Amino acid sequence: MRQKSRLKALRIIAAFAVFLLLSQISITLAGPDEDSCNNAPQLTAVSGDDVLELIRDHEDGPILLNIWATWCQPCREEMPELLRLNEEYQDAGLRLILVSCDFTRHSDKAAEFLGSLGVTFETYIKEQSDNEFVNQIDPDWTGALPYSVLIDTDGNVLKTWEGKLNFAEVNALLRQLD
Repeated sequence: MRQKSRLKALRIIAAFAVFLLLSQISITLAGPDEDSCNNAPQLTAVSGDDVLELIRDHEDGPILLNIWATWCQPCREEMPELLRLNEEYQDAGLRLILVSCDFTRHSDKAAEFLGSLGVTFETYIKEQSDNEFVNQIDPDWTGALPYSVLIDTDGNVLKTWEGKLNFAEVNALLRQLD
């Protein structure tokens, strides 16, 4: 009797494994949703030094640098609010620089996520080791994500945040710059 129960359990497990395998194959063959591919922005690979150069080259207004990843739940949660800030302060010259810390081989995931939120501006993905990138951006940064930096028009760092942004604080700082 015990042998029959064990065989039945093994058959159920095997059937479930086959089901999962076939499901994964059909998802892979179907590919990503066509609309999300059409709307997905292209991500440019950057080093920490490249990001600092982007900041130095921007003279039109303040910069909000946000370093995030698709696997980081707080990053995903705050992204719509970041995009709202970007839209609200765009006329004041705010530039939102988004840098994904996903592996470059997963850039399609990051692009798809951003595309699903309507991002059409140029975005970036880090192409170097975590330690090198973190130390080039800010030696005081622990590497925790999300990580954001608000920079004024003169290139001065006004505030850094490890973890989710305090949007009331960001709004207050941006209003002071107007």
